[in-house]
Amino acid sequence: MTGSTDSGGVIVLIALAGFGVHQCSRADDLHNQLNQAHSEISDLKGKAQALQETSDKLQSEMERFSSENWRDVVPDAKAASDDVQSAQDELQASADDAHDGNEDE
Repeated sequence: MTGSTDSGGVIVLIALAGFGVHQCSRADDLHNQLNQAHSEISDLKGKAQALQETSDKLQSEMERFSSENWRDVVPDAKAASDDVQSAQDELQASADDAHDGNEDE
């Protein structure tokens, strides 16, 4: 009788150990997903900051029209506008990448 009770206990311990391994694996997966999300958020914040900076630069260039010859301002304003567009494209691409990466989960 003792042998059958011991083997039942061993089976329960093995089952519990397997459950624990599964839980640890799931916790590790969730931890990795959280780290990935933090990384993506950090990247998006950086891209948003770059967009803000380029927008501010464009605004400064546009203000020059009130005090400078338009011929001097237009090339700088065009370059600043192109920078804003590039920053917006980078932010959008990062947002799309973050969204696409989360669809798999």
